[in-house]
Amino acid sequence: MKIKEIAEVLNKGGIIIYPTDTVYGIGCLINFPNSIERVFEIKQRPKTNPVLIMVKDLEMLKKYAEISLEEEKMLKKNIKKTVSFVIPIKKEKIPGIINNNGDTVGIRFPNVRFLKKLFKEIKYPLITTSANISGKPYPRKFKEIDKEILKRVDLAIKGKNLSGKPSKVVDIKTGEVIRK
Repeated sequence: MKIKEIAEVLNKGGIIIYPTDTVYGIGCLINFPNSIERVFEIKQRPKTNPVLIMVKDLEMLKKYAEISLEEEKMLKKNIKKTVSFVIPIKKEKIPGIINNNGDTVGIRFPNVRFLKKLFKEIKYPLITTSANISGKPYPRKFKEIDKEILKRVDLAIKGKNLSGKPSKVVDIKTGEVIRK
């Protein structure tokens, strides 16, 4: 499947399953609240459990988040690493379902060629979470994705086997590692 076709599904509010740099993810664009709601339903994820947003670059991030110069330097230093950052947000730009109406959100920068190409075709951040039923193991292989999840998404992209280790999570304000 071509990148433009995948982007077309997302740009129409579709939900996709795709390979990330760690595990298979499920997501949609941030500007489709009904699709975000569907992601939570498909995963059977409690709405009190936030999801991440994936952004193309710092320019896109600044549209949705409040970061200081110091924090920007930290992000630039770690942009190619498998790290998610918890950052303060611009509440009017982030649908409350993503972060349980909180003041922060987890963000990631794509670190795989497929996602970098995809971001050339989409204008909004991608909400993202692992493509598993909540509480079940993270899918490292396409064949590990629950069949019910596969039936309920608009598109599933098969890639290679992945590391299976979720990203480290760091609070950008304190530098504290929340998850190793």
